[in-house]
Amino acid sequence: MKRTERREKKTGFLTQLAIGKQINIYADGYSKMQQRNEKKKETR
Repeated sequence: MKRTERREKKTGFLTQLAIGKQINIYADGYSKMQQRNEKKKETR
């Protein structure tokens, strides 16, 4: 059991890193979308 627990901790850390990267990419895309929406409102 101890061996699997160690492995789970490692994979959990890696998944957290991957999720963090995805969140950063998503946040960047979201901010870009908001900027576009603001520009559209200004043109109206």
